[in-house]
Amino acid sequence: MKFALRELTLAAGKSQRVDEVASFFVLVSNTGEKNIKISIDDDPFSECPVGYEYRELKEGSFYKHIDFKNPNTVEVTIKYIMSTGLVRISPIENVSVIDIADTIETPVPIELNAGNSYTASISADTTQKGLIIQNTGSNECWYGKQADHIDPATKRGTKFDVGSKEFLPITCTLFFKSPTLDCTISYNRLQKKV
Repeated sequence: MKFALRELTLAAGKSQRVDEVASFFVLVSNTGEKNIKISIDDDPFSECPVGYEYRELKEGSFYKHIDFKNPNTVEVTIKYIMSTGLVRISPIENVSVIDIADTIETPVPIELNAGNSYTASISADTTQKGLIIQNTGSNECWYGKQADHIDPATKRGTKFDVGSKEFLPITCTLFFKSPTLDCTISYNRLQKKV
């Protein structure tokens, strides 16, 4: 096999083995909130975030199977690439298809200030296709999917500069923190077509 883009649906908490000889693997997408876990040729399971890749370094070496495990409490669908050569992928973190029938809700501002300990969040919404976020304030902040994984003092989380805009294809809660400076985030929900 030179190249194959595959799709796999995994039931909640279940594992599945894929027997396929290849030398390269990359996870392209995951509909779950938690990272899937993979095991290559019976190695221990490890988390595999979207965009992570594996390749055999020795020419002519191949793996024979990959086991996928879904740690989520719901069914997930993943897409991945397997090949016998290296595949170059442009950044895929913020890629999503917007349908003409999708709707973008009116922007909503949230404030990070002393009144809320410079911390705020955008609630989860499983009906959305994603969030469009913009730092409309005058100070940088940091964001992430878990509040305890964000710390502006140690630069943990994703830095969000003044004026930055991003589309995040997520349905989970998104948390923001600023380093004791007022910050304004404006966001729109991209709702799936009905």
